[in-house]
Amino acid sequence: MKGQHKETRDITIYLAIAFIPAYILDYTLLLPLLHSTNPLNQVFFLIGAIVRMMLPLIASLTVLYLNNRLSEWRTQLGLINPNIRNLLLAGSSAITLYTMALVFSILFGSKPSSCGFLAQMTSTITKASLILVLLILGILAGSTVNMIVAVGGEEAGWRGLLLNMLSPRIGIANSAIVIGIIWGLWHAPLIIAGYNYSLPGIESCIVPAKGLVALIVFTLTTISFTQLLVWLRVKTGSTLVSAAAHGTINAVAGLYSLLISGSALITPPAGLSVAASASILVIILKQLTGKKDD
Repeated sequence: MKGQHKETRDITIYLAIAFIPAYILDYTLLLPLLHSTNPLNQVFFLIGAIVRMMLPLIASLTVLYLNNRLSEWRTQLGLINPNIRNLLLAGSSAITLYTMALVFSILFGSKPSSCGFLAQMTSTITKASLILVLLILGILAGSTVNMIVAVGGEEAGWRGLLLNMLSPRIGIANSAIVIGIIWGLWHAPLIIAGYNYSLPGIESCIVPAKGLVALIVFTLTTISFTQLLVWLRVKTGSTLVSAAAHGTINAVAGLYSLLISGSALITPPAGLSVAASASILVIILKQLTGKKDD
């Protein structure tokens, strides 16, 4: 009983540190600047978003400190150096996920299109070449700069210490669902206000969304994303690998949103097509590796 009480206390402290400052930042800084086109305001928004992203890491380090385990931070957070093969697996998984999402978007009633800067290009060959280059750069960014950003915040937290705290109690598969829900709700104020579902520059191609329905769809997406990220974390033992996938997702999601026309609740970057694709991809990966979560 004493051990369970301590685990519950640790999880409560973790969630309080992750959520409370995040929501304070949302309502005092990020939401007022969310739709601003002023360059200075956009810089302040970016700074606030980076600070917000680091909160799961700060929560993790705080819990480790309170338990006199701060010296174990690398292993507890899963910061094990990945090999090139695992980084390629992470990047290719993200690209495959979003390519599948385009197919699902069409099946769900959306239409192939060229939006944003792609709409200004008349040459199909040039457009295809640019997309290929951007995808390659997305994988490179996902495995370098974006990986560092992702692991420095959300991955070290959600798929690092929080997974370690939850999985002995409820198993890896259930932990992935719970973490996905937590991850979605952690974004709630921004998503309800239209973040991810009202994209600048492609308004003519998407039907924007906000409110509770956007939050529900986003949470379904974060649950599905977490299935993939947890699978990568468990398979490789490294949150740097899940961070590479997360970083690649962040790098290419916007590009894929330029290739489809329809409701933001369906299309990339975070519509139902993405949730469906992530879920199916994880099933395929588990079948290919012959490993199941406990």
